Amino acid sequence: MRAMKWQPITIQVDQTEANEVTEKRFTEGLSASPELLHQNFLSDLGHLQEIHDIHQTTMESQFAPVEANFDRIAGVLSTESMLNKFEGTSSDGHLSFPLHGCELSGVKLSAAELGENSILKLSVAGRDGDEFEQAFSLPSGSRLATATWDGGELHLLLNRLS
Repeated sequence: MRAMKWQPITIQVDQTEANEVTEKRFTEGLSASPELLHQNFLSDLGHLQEIHDIHQTTMESQFAPVEANFDRIAGVLSTESMLNKFEGTSSDGHLSFPLHGCELSGVKLSAAELGENSILKLSVAGRDGDEFEQAFSLPSGSRLATATWDGGELHLLLNRLS
């Protein structure tokens, strides 16, 4: 297989939602959305980070060899496998990957073409210094339109090719 030529992708910061959230108060009666109330509730639970960290440590110690082998064998994952691996979501030409624990400065996205397929490479450096890199193919017949970063999540908007 010939080497792919990777082109860097600029990830935009979603300013509109960030501004909306800061302008709203969580306890504005009926105007408070369930999402904002839930976000406020979760932000007051500092012990959840502790539980998440313990869970992450346990998972890494138990399943790191399996994951390392999977990464070594996998190479370029399908879109579905990438979504499953990172607990991402897909709907109507939009892919979302929760990368909580990462800053935008540690997230790099590159694109390459492999035959008729569009391949993305996601490189991430976490706040704790952990790094990983994973390539995955986009759904057949689609290309990346935009990449945005919003509150610890990477959102990819896809264009359908005719």
